[in-house]
Amino acid sequence: MSIVSLSAGQVDAAVDLAVKMHSESELREIAFDAEKVRSRMLASIGRSDAYLRAVLIDDEIAGLLWGGISTPYWTLEKICTDAGLYVAPEHRSSGIAKSLLKDFEFWAKMRGVNWMMPGQTTGVEPEKVRGLYEHLGYTTVGFNVLKGI
Repeated sequence: MSIVSLSAGQVDAAVDLAVKMHSESELREIAFDAEKVRSRMLASIGRSDAYLRAVLIDDEIAGLLWGGISTPYWTLEKICTDAGLYVAPEHRSSGIAKSLLKDFEFWAKMRGVNWMMPGQTTGVEPEKVRGLYEHLGYTTVGFNVLKGI
């Protein structure tokens, strides 16, 4: 299993995986704009405050984590959040998510970040995902709600 920083040539495959994540999620009723995602992924490449890495198996993206560093409105401290963590169904329970999260943490530490704040907004296997985060030392500090109006 190798973790690689995505190149511009791999972004289309990453967007395809993002489409799968969205179609599996509880947010699938909200329109997905693949071109917007593609554009933002491309803009992330090479930025010191953006993380866009994947696990490749047989040169195919099996899992992806996209995130970055920000300073929320309420602090001057840098915090890492994710835009998405997704592992293709056929590769789940293989350690890919754990490997990507540990790599994300290491990447953040190397940039002076002291706090990680990934989330789970898709509703895909939430208890399993919560268990993974707790196994890695995270504490649940809230939840997400959604309502169409």
